[in-house]
Amino acid sequence: MKEELSQRRTIHNFYGRTKTRPISQTKQKIMESVLDSFGIQSFEDATLSKYEYVDLEIGFGDGTHLAQMAMQNQDRLFIGAEPFINGVASLAQKIHSNNITNIRIFNGNAHILLESIPKSSINAIYILFPDPWPKKRHHFRRIINSESLKKIHDVLTSNGVLRIASDHEDYCAWILNHLSNNNEPIFNINIHKNRPDQHDWPITKYERKAVTPITYITCRKLS
Repeated sequence: MKEELSQRRTIHNFYGRTKTRPISQTKQKIMESVLDSFGIQSFEDATLSKYEYVDLEIGFGDGTHLAQMAMQNQDRLFIGAEPFINGVASLAQKIHSNNITNIRIFNGNAHILLESIPKSSINAIYILFPDPWPKKRHHFRRIINSESLKKIHDVLTSNGVLRIASDHEDYCAWILNHLSNNNEPIFNINIHKNRPDQHDWPITKYERKAVTPITYITCRKLS
């Protein structure tokens, strides 16, 4: 009950800095131009009509995974949610350099975006190396919890997929506990023994730097 109250109280809060280093004028101009064309304030801004499939990445970092997936799957629309302006600038550079048109950017708290998404609208959701908030008093800030998993389940289409990766052992245990802590299972959970194929699951910059074993989880919506 205490955890649930904390989650409800903080669901639209964001913790931490939204900018970690200065952005060059060139990058700033590219970012502003890309956001003018591909930035969204809510799900309904995403211009979905030409796309049969829509994927969402929560916390896209520098945009490596999102950009690669978009280039490899041009028939799908990819929405990325990221509060850090440096990450947005990096993704904007990739979009500009590779002439990518099937990405939409939400520069803000992913909880707010999730609230705007109708049920059964997203085919796949990616949460790769989320901030583990390792201190116990900060656990309520973790993006993956019982409430967010229920919302993710609701917005996924029938048989939709949730992909998670983390190199933080305690957070992995937390994630798996919350995934399985339901009276009725809502996901079929697969913990990969080996890293999934790079073409289907592109390697991120953070992943290349990881020094501890990485846990890869694929969850498929059951109902």
